[in-house]
Amino acid sequence: MMRFTQGLVVMGLSVALVGCSSDEPGAATPDAGGPGTPDANGGTPDAGPQQRTYPQGPYGLNMGDVMQDRKWMGYADTAADTDIDPFNEPPHEISLADYYTPNNPKSRVVVLIQSAGWCGPCQEEAAQLPGVSATWQPKGVTFITLMWQNPDQTPGTTDYSKEWGTMFHQDTPVVADPNDFAGVPFGNQGIPFLVMIDAKTMKIISFPDGPDNADVYQQYTH
Repeated sequence: MMRFTQGLVVMGLSVALVGCSSDEPGAATPDAGGPGTPDANGGTPDAGPQQRTYPQGPYGLNMGDVMQDRKWMGYADTAADTDIDPFNEPPHEISLADYYTPNNPKSRVVVLIQSAGWCGPCQEEAAQLPGVSATWQPKGVTFITLMWQNPDQTPGTTDYSKEWGTMFHQDTPVVADPNDFAGVPFGNQGIPFLVMIDAKTMKIISFPDGPDNADVYQQYTH
């Protein structure tokens, strides 16, 4: 169940370093899940079902490959209320297709951040993320935290995703990732594990070491 890159155990909420799966996209399918498609700032310009599209395959997991659409349950701010708090609404389906530029014209870059409740370095990144997102989220960079495991190493849940998001004052989407998005497909790299995606093509840009990548974001958002 667990994948270690280094060990460091801290009793309570955190332990150390580690590493973490997927869904089938279509060319153009109606969006039946959730109250609306999140915009690049975590909100939704409109609500309800809408026709969406996603790049055709082939799909891959290397830099330059198109990332297959993924779907999770979790929290992202929608047009259901007037604030930017993702966690005062019910959990709903969130997918990569929500942030594909043809479906969300403001979207430019998607950064997936796989984390776990017991992971110390994941907590450090989560504490830094609001400062990074404050600069780049308004420019079209979306950070999605994927909660692979709860603090007790059980599969991630929406309840703990909400707890994590409120604890670290996140204003970006946080979703449950019980199927381990980054584990076997990406070779059990360890966590936190990040994937940066070009929202215009859904091609993988890189696997950055952290969320603060100003030079790259500037290149894709100017």
